[in-house]
Amino acid sequence: MELRRVKMEQLKPAPYNPRYMTDEELQRLKESIKTFGLVDPLIWNKRTGHVVGGNQRLKVLKELGYAEVDVVVVDIDEETEKALNIALNKHAGHFDLDKLSEVLTEINFDPAVLGFDEAEYKELITDIEELAEELLTDEPLEGSKKQKCITCPVCGAKITPKGELCDDNL
Repeated sequence: MELRRVKMEQLKPAPYNPRYMTDEELQRLKESIKTFGLVDPLIWNKRTGHVVGGNQRLKVLKELGYAEVDVVVVDIDEETEKALNIALNKHAGHFDLDKLSEVLTEINFDPAVLGFDEAEYKELITDIEELAEELLTDEPLEGSKKQKCITCPVCGAKITPKGELCDDNL
């Protein structure tokens, strides 16, 4: 794999790219890149100059004023380039909701930075609260007089399953 730093002027959006994002999704992507930087390089075909993977990131990077970025370089014909573009956009996967819920209770980030719109995040929070009610009780921890607590993924506060604030020492 060849990784190269390329000036933005060399990167042409793929005119055939079937993937798109809404303005809201692009804004969430922008927030993510502003927070974390470009940690997933664009894929660039040096034969055509097209960005094969990362066209939405390219839009955002231009808006943010990037002058150059790291790219993974491929050297393929246009038909193979188009096939790779589709393959890269098709492989999406799914979340394991239990693991996602667990991680969201451990971190304190703006949902937009994570790529969630408000409705999606509220649904996840509801799932987290339901999961907490199933997994946690009001009973003290073994050998302790303290209650089990969870971390609110929105504000970071430690709360009991009933929504009461926990002891600061937890």
